[in-house]
Amino acid sequence: MGKLTAVGKISYAIYLLHVPVGMLIKKTVFIQNQTVEVIVKYALWFTLTFALSYLLERVMQPAIKRFFFPKPAMQSNLSRI
Repeated sequence: MGKLTAVGKISYAIYLLHVPVGMLIKKTVFIQNQTVEVIVKYALWFTLTFALSYLLERVMQPAIKRFFFPKPAMQSNLSRI
């Protein structure tokens, strides 16, 4: 169960992205062999959804938070005297 903790940290992004990524793949990937097409589409869907979710939650979100909500600068002890 400890290994699933990483998935829990990006679960909301997975929830948000899995349908749009699936629809994009459905519209863009065309392979003549149906078996290969299903395998390729699911592999792309799984990989892209998890990669984009990780990027969104673990890289972009903290950067955006730091940009919009910077930590206040600490006052030095000399300014209180």
